[in-house]
Amino acid sequence: MRHRVSWCHDRCARFPATVNEKMASDDDRLRADEDVDSLKKDLPPPGWKRNRVLLVMRGVDEVISSHLFLAATESSPLAKYRRMLTMFEMSAHFAIWFGGLIFLMWFFSIDLALRTFLFNVFLALLIDVVLVAVLKAVARRRRPGVSREQYEREPLSSNLSFPSGFTSRAFLVTLIVVKHSHLFPLFKLPFLVWCIAVAICKLLMGRQFLGDSLAGAILGYIEYHWIVNPLWLSEGAASFFFNTFNALEEPTYDSML
Repeated sequence: MRHRVSWCHDRCARFPATVNEKMASDDDRLRADEDVDSLKKDLPPPGWKRNRVLLVMRGVDEVISSHLFLAATESSPLAKYRRMLTMFEMSAHFAIWFGGLIFLMWFFSIDLALRTFLFNVFLALLIDVVLVAVLKAVARRRRPGVSREQYEREPLSSNLSFPSGFTSRAFLVTLIVVKHSHLFPLFKLPFLVWCIAVAICKLLMGRQFLGDSLAGAILGYIEYHWIVNPLWLSEGAASFFFNTFNALEEPTYDSML
């Protein structure tokens, strides 16, 4: 009888430990599955994107970039500058540039030369938006993990980072201002500082990798020299467009009856 009671006591004593071990094992298995799923998401799809050279370059880029995310979280070394960096980063947002250009061109009476310049900038930014969207759809590189959840919560933001649209836009606008504007050279210097600062801000905030910023800068350079500059519209071409647009907007006598 004593032997039986002792056996039941030992069995009951081991039962909680067995349950705890099983729960811990299940938790470890879940975490392992989550890690595997995360790695699968980060790994490029089968094909040329899994080339060994590209994977090595990508790994080096991610390691170097991880040491540059100095304002990515509230506990980062430069966390106190996050608000300022965010405001500076937003200065290259496409909505601000498109909205500002449309407002200046259609609601202000400015001379033809300035309106032609603004219209060319507007067309250049349209080209940039299209090319960036196409390249992001092809590359499909996800943003760094430190900022990925933020972009996933915002439906209007893209969770793809290569190439950097903000950086390409900033470099493209800067090249246009430097090459085509009649500003005094000293007033062109702030644009040079601005385009570099935008790329640095995106990197410090952990929005993109170093390779994304470099690709954005190269894309902006290529866009200007290969597309925008050769197709730069003259004042006559821009004037024809504006006259046509105004004619479409003006009501005719028949439409008023």
